[in-house]
Amino acid sequence: MKPPSFDRNPPAPAIEKKKSLAEEFTKEEIIQGLSIPDKGIVVGENVEIQSASKRDMRSPMAKSLFGDNVLKIEIFLFKKENDTLKPFSDMTFFLGEQINGEKIFFGNTLLLEKRDEGSGLDLECQREFFCKNHGIQTIYNRATSGSGYVGAYVWAKYGYEFADEKERDSLAKDLSKFASNQGVKITQDLSDLKRPIDFARVESQILEKSRFFKKIKKIATGKKFLLNEGFLNDEIAWHGKRDLTPGSQGTKDFIAYLREKGREDLIQKYYADEK
Repeated sequence: MKPPSFDRNPPAPAIEKKKSLAEEFTKEEIIQGLSIPDKGIVVGENVEIQSASKRDMRSPMAKSLFGDNVLKIEIFLFKKENDTLKPFSDMTFFLGEQINGEKIFFGNTLLLEKRDEGSGLDLECQREFFCKNHGIQTIYNRATSGSGYVGAYVWAKYGYEFADEKERDSLAKDLSKFASNQGVKITQDLSDLKRPIDFARVESQILEKSRFFKKIKKIATGKKFLLNEGFLNDEIAWHGKRDLTPGSQGTKDFIAYLREKGREDLIQKYYADEK
């Protein structure tokens, strides 16, 4: 019997070429990935995608996070109301790779045309879903309150962590000044406030007196502080990061907030495996 023959030089297995960021994040992919048709929220056709350098980044943290492979993307979202698409939000963000090759998302600005937290929650869920579909496990942003922005409070409730621990210390000092200016006493030890959501939950007490009664009134001082209500600073700001990996504390916090807001529909749609 003739022995079987073997090819001593078999062809090398085909190696799938890695897509560039520009090939992966096309205009069509951005429109499809960040639109929410069932909520009447769509990304407009005027999507701006361009290569970015560190000179394009205002945030020192953004500059420190990215390597050389970065895209700057600006989109405009519209919401359907009475069969008419009306401006809803505009968003500018950076997508890129760190030096180790890990892809990250840095939210530069997010503006809503009006205070519409319900739709804002839809948008955040879809944004996280978009990132996870593209292998992005961390979202960064600059959380700011003041001059119409409310991000320092909102991102805390969304489960974002401090991207720079030094900002925790400066925020605690500002909170102490805020409470003093408001004439209230914080009942918690400020050193116990480790995460942004801890700041959002801070309460204080004030004694109310009248001719007929005395009572202690609780005040949501942490919320008022992070919303920059009556503070002397132009803005309250901190850099945040959100861990999108399954079971992360940030995801648990965000799901709890969705439940607090009665948004079981979003939990079922985006986080059914996280419950």
